[in-house]
Amino acid sequence: KDLTAGASISIGPFSTLGSVRAPPATLPPAMALVAGALKGAAPSAKLLTRLQQRSEGGEAQAGTRAETIAERAALRLVLGDHPITRGFDPKRFSRIGVEDIAQWRTLNLDRTRLRISASGRIGEAEAACIIDDAFAGLPDNLPPQRVDWPATHMPAATIGVQHADAPGAVHMSGPTG
Repeated sequence: KDLTAGASISIGPFSTLGSVRAPPATLPPAMALVAGALKGAAPSAKLLTRLQQRSEGGEAQAGTRAETIAERAALRLVLGDHPITRGFDPKRFSRIGVEDIAQWRTLNLDRTRLRISASGRIGEAEAACIIDDAFAGLPDNLPPQRVDWPATHMPAATIGVQHADAPGAVHMSGPTG
């Protein structure tokens, strides 16, 4: 059945973002499909391979942009050999399996950390009902996952990156606390 809907989900190391766009009449089933995928649908091997290839290609392409190169150089300067800087490898996606996705859900997806907003031709109560129905069954509050990051040091520096095929970029960062 065509729901005349669109959806996107982006899962990164520190956040998961998504959106569902649909007419009011098909918003509940469209939202249920997306929530179902987040809550438990395991991708087939074929779909997982396709997602890995798309992610690797997008990451490799992003690594050619001057602003990405400058940002990564700044992070390497600040963090050195750190899990974040080691995460720039586009091949990291090929190491993700179905079991990793299931483990991520178990450790991270709960109602307390879920932030949802709705807009359009839909009332607040109706939107709340759709959201509650879609995400029913999630645990209320999972224990936070502690990450022991290595200590960082930020030397004073300016990073300029000259790239032959793109405009230049300068990334600025500094401690604020």
